[in-house]
Amino acid sequence: MLIGVKIKNARPLVTSPSSDRLSPMANGINDDVLRLIFEDFTCGEPWKWPDAVYDQERARGPFLLAAVSRRWRNLALDTAALWSYFGFPGDAVLYPKHVERLRVLLEASKNIPVDINVTLGTPYDYEGRMLTQSTRLGAGILETLGSLGPRWRNVRFRLPSEATAHLRPALQKLMPNLVSLSAVTGVKWNILPLAPRLERLYVEWVQFNGGPNMTAPRWQYPAMTSFAVMGESLVLALSTQNFSDLTDVCFMHNMNDLPKSPLQFPQLLSLVLEDPRFMSFIQAPRLAQLGVNGSRRFDFPQPLPDFPTVESLIIFGEAADDLAKGLWALSSIRTLNFHTPISIQTCFVREPEYSASALFFHSLNEDPRGLTWPRLRQIHFKQPNRDGAIAECHNDSLLEFVRKRNTDYALAQRAERIDEIILDHPNVMQQETAETLAELSTLRRTYYFADSE
Repeated sequence: MLIGVKIKNARPLVTSPSSDRLSPMANGINDDVLRLIFEDFTCGEPWKWPDAVYDQERARGPFLLAAVSRRWRNLALDTAALWSYFGFPGDAVLYPKHVERLRVLLEASKNIPVDINVTLGTPYDYEGRMLTQSTRLGAGILETLGSLGPRWRNVRFRLPSEATAHLRPALQKLMPNLVSLSAVTGVKWNILPLAPRLERLYVEWVQFNGGPNMTAPRWQYPAMTSFAVMGESLVLALSTQNFSDLTDVCFMHNMNDLPKSPLQFPQLLSLVLEDPRFMSFIQAPRLAQLGVNGSRRFDFPQPLPDFPTVESLIIFGEAADDLAKGLWALSSIRTLNFHTPISIQTCFVREPEYSASALFFHSLNEDPRGLTWPRLRQIHFKQPNRDGAIAECHNDSLLEFVRKRNTDYALAQRAERIDEIILDHPNVMQQETAETLAELSTLRRTYYFADSE
């Protein structure tokens, strides 16, 4: 059957974009099958969430199909799902070219749910400056998108503070089709959308107005599984909620008011924390992956319990020596990852980069309670700083750590060998260090050094 065929480019099927003369294969497809192919073209590749960026190929796709022939144009305009992607690039200067495209999308998408991805200006515009001519045009686009509120399905926007006013009316109404919402605005977020089907919510900053005895609003999201937030009144809000189905959570904020009782997350699999002290108040019997900001303090208000199901640890920020001491109780860690979690890359503008202090790896073998993370077998370094500089991972202490763990010194204490070290970028460490590590463990690189090609 041809239903599963994915059309990447329709032009090979024609002699000219404006001609009706099609190849025998195209002429042999009836209208119903062709409509199914068009719909598959739209949703064949799931819209990656939450790390979605403006997809130019998806934005242009419907217009390329409609340009093949008169027949294809009529069928394309009759296939509403083909026109459901309302994506706009980050450069507002290009918005004049997209105004006409928006008009076509509004008409051709009819009344079906839509996906929206829009970036306008800089989210951290606290000055409230007047919008330039290009961004004023973008504001008009936002107002149009806001009018589609009941049709929103997967929505992601990164906006300067003053631009959020154009979407506020939409967020205050019922949104029956909303499944995913990611909002980076640089301002405090105090809107909880009425979205009974919401599965994924990513908001950069949450604050609810009121005094210390305020009543937290109820979050009626029975379908929610993924949640990322940064907020001042978060603990108060969470204390009154029932997020029993959450599987993926990111809390990026400082804990100034720790909860009085443990928060229950019976289905939680992945947790990212800005402040690791919050771990003492988390009960998650299925937690498998933990991400922490290594730059934060590790003076836990109460002893950290062992999370025997946590086998993967992600470190972002600077991995200081007290991080290993604070997380010593996580005895089941098998994989140590250095990178910025995707929930932070997507939802927060000022994302921290990773590094490791000179004493971090040294402290893994020197804790008086015994070896830290004795089941550790894999260390994974992903792409470091954006400017391309070498990540500060203190190669000498890393080499010493791996050497000790892979000798009788550690094996005698029933510790696992470091079986694999993965490097995803040449700037993680010097080539000489990588070559030495290859002699101590299995080294896997997903790149090539420039001078070795």
